[in-house]
Amino acid sequence: MKNQTESWDAGSILDSIFNSLPGVLSVMDIDYNILRENKTGFVRKRYKTGEKGACGEKCYVRFHNRTSPCPWCKFPEVLATGQVFVETTKPGDPREHVTGKALKVVTGPIRNERGEIVGLIEYGLDVTELRNARMQAQEATR
Repeated sequence: MKNQTESWDAGSILDSIFNSLPGVLSVMDIDYNILRENKTGFVRKRYKTGEKGACGEKCYVRFHNRTSPCPWCKFPEVLATGQVFVETTKPGDPREHVTGKALKVVTGPIRNERGEIVGLIEYGLDVTELRNARMQAQEATR
């Protein structure tokens, strides 16, 4: 009898994981071009981008209608340090204006087999309910 996992394909496993994440996951090259985004991302819903999504577009053009990278973007720091950056948006942040949500944003490098950074990954998770609950609790203690 054939082992069930023998028929698994690494690509389809990764696709399933990629597309089942609840947040917005984007993969970009080092020139800010969107290479891939997950199907559950708000981009397809908000911009009605269809199956292709926003692939091939500069992230700052697509999301913020800018002509150059966003001043809050962590890509330069990731490229310079190779580190992963985690931040949570605050009210008034342009990303909250675009999404309508408070986001925890993780930005990190993608490395090739030689360890060189060849791309970047950005994952944004909706933390609106958590932030609102924390703000209500803080207000209640005042």
